[in-house]
Amino acid sequence: MLAYRGTPHTTTGVSPAKLLLGREIRSKFPGLEDLRPVSSDTEFLDRDRERRQEGKDYAENLRGACESNFKEGDKVLLHDQQPKSDKLSHHSKLPHTRL
Repeated sequence: MLAYRGTPHTTTGVSPAKLLLGREIRSKFPGLEDLRPVSSDTEFLDRDRERRQEGKDYAENLRGACESNFKEGDKVLLHDQQPKSDKLSHHSKLPHTRL
């Protein structure tokens, strides 16, 4: 855990210990140069937000996600979320109006 906490993260550019404690922790491992040093909290937050958006875009592209074309008042099928008493019970899809 000491190695993990002392190693700079690729997304943030600083170690988890630096973010948590505000300083680097002492360890027996040689120091590693930061990939991209963070000069301020806003830069860190911007970089983190950018990486999260890249990950989200990648996952949505992989799944083929797209915007929903349902409108308010459209009839949709809703899967019955109630647990059934046994494995052989029939799960029904009930029509609902989208609110």
